[in-house]
Amino acid sequence: PRRVSRFRVQGRIVDLAVHNGIVYLACLDQGLAIVDARDLQQPRQLHQWPTRQAATGVATNGTDVFIAADALEVLDITNPETPVHKFTHYLKSTYGVALHPPYALAPSGTNGVQVVRMSEQGIAATLRSGHYAARLSIAGQEALLADTRGGLQILDLTPPGPPRLRATLGNIGTIVDVVHGGDLAYLANDSKGSSLVVADISHADTPRVIGRYHSESTVDVGLWDRWAITGDTAARLQLLDLKAGPRPTLKHTLTLDQKIHRIALRPPYALVASDAAGVHVVEILPQGQLRYRTTFEVSKAITDEDEEERPGRALDIALDGDDAYVASVEGGIDIFDIRDPLQPKRKAGYRHADEKGDHIIRLTLVPNLLYAIDNKRGIQILQRTENGSLTWVHGMEVPSGAPWGFTASGPYLAVTTLLNALYMYDVSTPTEPKLLSQVPYGGSAVTAKDDMLYIAVRGRRGIPGGLRLVEGFSTISGKAYRPLKARGVASLPGAQPDTYRVPRAYTYHSPSPVVSRAVSTTEIDVVSARLQVQDYWGTSGRIQYALSNDGGEQWHDAEPGTWLQFPQPGRDLRWRATLETSDVVHTPALDRITIEVATNSR
Repeated sequence: PRRVSRFRVQGRIVDLAVHNGIVYLACLDQGLAIVDARDLQQPRQLHQWPTRQAATGVATNGTDVFIAADALEVLDITNPETPVHKFTHYLKSTYGVALHPPYALAPSGTNGVQVVRMSEQGIAATLRSGHYAARLSIAGQEALLADTRGGLQILDLTPPGPPRLRATLGNIGTIVDVVHGGDLAYLANDSKGSSLVVADISHADTPRVIGRYHSESTVDVGLWDRWAITGDTAARLQLLDLKAGPRPTLKHTLTLDQKIHRIALRPPYALVASDAAGVHVVEILPQGQLRYRTTFEVSKAITDEDEEERPGRALDIALDGDDAYVASVEGGIDIFDIRDPLQPKRKAGYRHADEKGDHIIRLTLVPNLLYAIDNKRGIQILQRTENGSLTWVHGMEVPSGAPWGFTASGPYLAVTTLLNALYMYDVSTPTEPKLLSQVPYGGSAVTAKDDMLYIAVRGRRGIPGGLRLVEGFSTISGKAYRPLKARGVASLPGAQPDTYRVPRAYTYHSPSPVVSRAVSTTEIDVVSARLQVQDYWGTSGRIQYALSNDGGEQWHDAEPGTWLQFPQPGRDLRWRATLETSDVVHTPALDRITIEVATNSR
């Protein structure tokens, strides 16, 4: 699947209904948003309807729209741009709504399912679910009810008479939503260790669970041969077959104790950093199964004499040949000989010389060096000897604090933080690392591939996480690299002969203009425009904006937030941003730009 377009509305969307390309969105305290999506490339909002309470559910038959907002509000949408209130069913705690003409069924928490006629006010019937009714899905003459405390309940809608309970499938988790396809029901389980529960409803009197797919916050993945092995915060390892067809197939799930932080592969074994449990060793069997083999403990925390000794915690693993380096948090760094992964032997360890305690959470290896994140001291650079032991070389604080992920690429180290910052360091001289650049593009993990940095972004406050791509390096010719080399700038090999890759901080030119393509249509005359921007100037930079309505023949300085009146109407609107700085460490950045326009027809 691919995203065709994106459209923002006020409020948080919790439910939607669609009819003939018109989308009705339940937006909690912002009520109901009505959007015309018949042109998928350019959806537009038609109306925002305020509801008496937070809108949590919506359904439509094309003529009327039913909004669950504590009560059940009914609007006439013959003209979606100007909906008309028809009446309100004053129900109790309505959360969702589903239609089964001539009835509307409203799951209403502890009040069960309330049934009303679609065309007139008044309750026709109430069906007590016995628990907490959350969502409904209509499947022919049956209604599938998601009950957060009672599982799946199947209601018989066959006339005459009100709906009646037909069957219950309980003890399957906290079921918050349900949809169906053919003889299968797909249930969203929101309990700890959340999952998708699949139930066979071909025999409605005896529904049964036929599968589960867990999706609890996957934190790491490892690849080997045809297999992908993933780990999540619910302590589950899952083995997927990548060559079983067009889509990966889940082959096996193994539940460990303690949540999973990192997976390192030494085929056919996976070493799993599992917090206070230590490091688990799991074998990947040829037939596509995971088998637990053993666990080895990591070093315990150093504590005061009066305190009880705390177990060590394994948060990360880095492998180099027969050596496994384990980030043991308060236990420092443990080094194990894993020539026989089923009988690992601790050969050495590292703790900071000041004896003030360690807090090692992340590791990454490069030839002869190990980088470690100590969440109290920042980045630690350690020399690796031939026998695998470690010697401290240098330590450096990250300006914003909270480093959480890093990756080494040749002489460069990219560090990302939980405070949404990304730093690039030159570590070609480990005793004198140099900060090259800083941008507000952080995340929880980062890896480098070619010119790009791939950053894992955590979701927060209703904003989904995902993958962020940042151009970390520039590929330049040998001729362009020679003066940089004379200044002592180290490089990475480019993809083509006589090309080199260097951090973008070394190739940033000031001033640096960015010019858009045409952003208006040729059918309208633009007479004025206003910019709205989201930008970052850095410590000694600035961004100057300009607009043109004649394709760039004439540019006019524009102040964001202020309307600009053009001397003459024009039909080719463009914007220009000129980024300037005297400091390549803190370069300006333009994140987002929006333009409002006024035309002759206004």
